[in-house]
Amino acid sequence: MPTEQIKIDYKLLAEINKRYSTFPQDQWERIADGFYKITEIGKKPDVSIQYLSDQVARMLYRLFEFKEIGIVFKNEKDGLFRYATLLGYRKEAEAENRKLVYSEEDFMNEEKFPHAKMGRSSEFHVAEYIHHEGGDIAKAYNRPIELSAQRKSAEDFLEGDYIDVDIRGNNNELLGWFELSNTKDRKLPTRSTIIWVELFASLVGMIYLKMRK
Repeated sequence: MPTEQIKIDYKLLAEINKRYSTFPQDQWERIADGFYKITEIGKKPDVSIQYLSDQVARMLYRLFEFKEIGIVFKNEKDGLFRYATLLGYRKEAEAENRKLVYSEEDFMNEEKFPHAKMGRSSEFHVAEYIHHEGGDIAKAYNRPIELSAQRKSAEDFLEGDYIDVDIRGNNNELLGWFELSNTKDRKLPTRSTIIWVELFASLVGMIYLKMRK
């Protein structure tokens, strides 16, 4: 007795393929896709810290509202922190930032770097402290002439304001941080942006620990 032939609804299959394609359909899917791509980088056996840093900086730049992104990592030899990646900076400002070296004590010094807590692992640093720093610190900013701008609203994100997002390892070890500044609308980022960026920082921390084994 002949077997009954199954009719395949190719139109239905095509519709399902289209509906669940990997091409992001909205901002949330774009962020999730970016997160997935960073996890894929972390799986590779021969990835360098520099490559990881550069790719993460570009991803944050594409996905969120920050126009200037720095990523800092701890040097395993001397325990000090230096910029691995600077994206969106003038050449002169980038060169000045490349000269900067921080200890963990510097990073934790609230008197030197006053800030407000954001989210689980982020700090908002205000531009006003720069006026008391002296020296050539202004050269490290893209628009030093704007450092004297007055804050008119709690929503303002001024030249000199920046957000640090901690990259932590085991036992809360400080491995580095994201430094985010100059939002596109010159306003503070949304709460959801901070949550997502902290997730990226947590992922980078896990990849970093895997790479240094």
